[in-house]
Amino acid sequence: MDAATMKLFALAEMVERLLMKNPSQYPWSAEIKNLPEELKRCDSPEKLLRSKLFKQLGDEGELKMLVNAANKTTYHNLESYKRI
Repeated sequence: MDAATMKLFALAEMVERLLMKNPSQYPWSAEIKNLPEELKRCDSPEKLLRSKLFKQLGDEGELKMLVNAANKTTYHNLESYKRI
């Protein structure tokens, strides 16, 4: 397994955890629910960015906002894990 594949699998796990964090309060679209599996099947990030989900976002700013939210959530989860 190469480094890019390992990163995609790690990202898939983070997305799965984010989806489980607020399952009933915020309804997730089918595309978002399927994202972890797409990440695990994907062989390059470029192909992933051309997928239907990211084309729907339309504006580059929306994708950046999504990535920033995931980064902040992951960072805070790691910080709280370190304290344990």
